[in-house]
Amino acid sequence: MSTVRTCLRTLPAFALVLVQLMLAPTANALSGTITVNPTLGLPGQAGILITGNGANFQSPSPGVTSVTIGGEPAAFTILSPNLISATVPCDATLGLGNVVVQDSGPSIQAAFMVNTPPAPAVSGFVPTTGPSGTVLKIAGANFTCVSVTVGAGDTPASSLDVVSSTEIRATVAAGTTTDFTAAFQRLIDAMKDQRGRKFVWVIWAGGNSPFSKFAELELQKRYGIEMATGGNILPAMVAYKQYPGMEGALYYYFGIPKNPVNEWLVANHYKQYKSPPDFFTAGGMSAAIAVVEALKKTNGDTNTEKLIKTMEGMSFQTPKGTMTFRKEDHQAMQDMYHFKIKVDPAFAWGVPELVREIKASEMDVPILNKR
Repeated sequence: MSTVRTCLRTLPAFALVLVQLMLAPTANALSGTITVNPTLGLPGQAGILITGNGANFQSPSPGVTSVTIGGEPAAFTILSPNLISATVPCDATLGLGNVVVQDSGPSIQAAFMVNTPPAPAVSGFVPTTGPSGTVLKIAGANFTCVSVTVGAGDTPASSLDVVSSTEIRATVAAGTTTDFTAAFQRLIDAMKDQRGRKFVWVIWAGGNSPFSKFAELELQKRYGIEMATGGNILPAMVAYKQYPGMEGALYYYFGIPKNPVNEWLVANHYKQYKSPPDFFTAGGMSAAIAVVEALKKTNGDTNTEKLIKTMEGMSFQTPKGTMTFRKEDHQAMQDMYHFKIKVDPAFAWGVPELVREIKASEMDVPILNKR
C-alpha cells in the first residue's frame, strides 16, 4: 500500500525573534545597527533582508559567518557590505537570532515575528503505484518545511526535492511496507472482544494488498473478524478469490448492470480489446455521455457557465444506469451494488455477484458545501 503524508511542525501563533549580529570589536562594527525587512515571516521563507546601518558585514575578514533566527541557524547570503539575505529556519521558535562573526563580539539585534504557517495540503500525486526508486510528483499547496513518507509503514522517502510551494518530488525508498502484520494486530486488539458481527473494510492503492495477510492470520476463524471491500480494477480483484462469500459494495462491475448502454460497452470492449471493461472505463464513458447530453441541451453552445447550469440537476443514461448531477453540490448520484464474491474458474478474479441494488434515493449523501 502506498500512501503519501505531509507533515509540518506547528509553531506558536507568533514568535518574537531577535536577529542578533555578533560583530568583531572594531569601532565601525560596535556603532552599527540593523533593520530587517520584512519584519515578519513564515518558516522556510526566503528573502529576509538584513540591512547594516554603519555596520560592515564583510569586514574585518571573514565577515559575518552565521545568522540565527528564532534561536536556530539560518541560511544566508551576504549580498553587499551592508546587506544580507536570510531564510527563516524551518524549526525557528521564540527566541534570539544571531548574526555572528569569527571570534564573536557585541550583538546588534532587531525584532522579527515568525507567524504560524498554513497547513500543507496534497491535491494529488502521480504515479499512484510503483516499486522502490519510483519518483512521485506530489501536487498541492504550502509545501514549505515539510517531510514526506511513502508506504503503509511510514517509510521516509529516500530523497525529497521541494520544487516549489506547490510541488514536491519524492523517491520511494527501498523497504516500503509489504508486511501488514503490525497493522492487523492493532485491529485485532481493538476488535477481538467486541460483540456482534465485525468487519474490516479494506481500501488500498498500490501493488501490495493486505488480502493475503488477512487470509494468513485467519482473522475470521480466530476472532470472527470478517473482511469487506469495494470494487476495483480487474487485476486487483484477483486477490478476492481468497475470500469466497466476502461482501461489499461497488458502483460498477461489467456483469451487473442490465441496460442497453452497458450491453453496448461490454460487447464493443470485448470486440476491441478481448477483455471486459473495468470501472475506470465505465466512468470515462459516463463522463463523455454527460458532455454530449449537455451539449445537446445547449444546442452546441460550449459556454462554461451555460454548461454548468445545464448540467445542474441533469439526469442521463450511463453503463452504470441513470446518473444525476445533484444541483446543490454537483455530486454524481447513482445506484450502487451490494455484492458477494463467487469463485468462478472461468475468471482470474473473484466475481462479485449481485445481492441487492442500492438505489440512489436510499443513500442519504449529505450536502456539505455552503452554496
